[in-house]
Amino acid sequence: MASDTAECTTLGVLRRLESGPRGLTETEAASRLAGFGENTLPESRTPSWPRRCVRALRDPLTAVLLCLGLVSTAVASWGTAVVILALVAVGCVLRASGEHRADRSLTALRELVAGTATVLRRPDAQEPPEPRETPVADLATFAVLALAAARTRHRRRQP
Repeated sequence: MASDTAECTTLGVLRRLESGPRGLTETEAASRLAGFGENTLPESRTPSWPRRCVRALRDPLTAVLLCLGLVSTAVASWGTAVVILALVAVGCVLRASGEHRADRSLTALRELVAGTATVLRRPDAQEPPEPRETPVADLATFAVLALAAARTRHRRRQP
């Protein structure tokens, strides 16, 4: 029971993760980065246009319109069927193109944002830790990060 309590402390957790409050040394960080790989998310594949259109059919209103269009076709009400199925097709294309534009915007935003973190690193085991800005992709596993609240400026509205 006492060992469970000791491992719940900050120092106990850091020891269990083979880290410490002073951060990793350059060689430890490099070996962990080589062993575990870069700290990046896998690339998400963008769906094809037909897949986007089929996903648009999952919308309840679109599904109801599609069913109505198929029923109109079955009873040979060609004018109604053409109008309803055209609405379904236009709705699917609009939704798919909106998703495509949103994906492009998200990709552009990710390229604009520089993902960095402040880590504590030491040149060797005897040196004191120094805070350093590091790209997120180069973060080593169990590195010690320096966290801080983001400051934002609020402007007062002039009456």
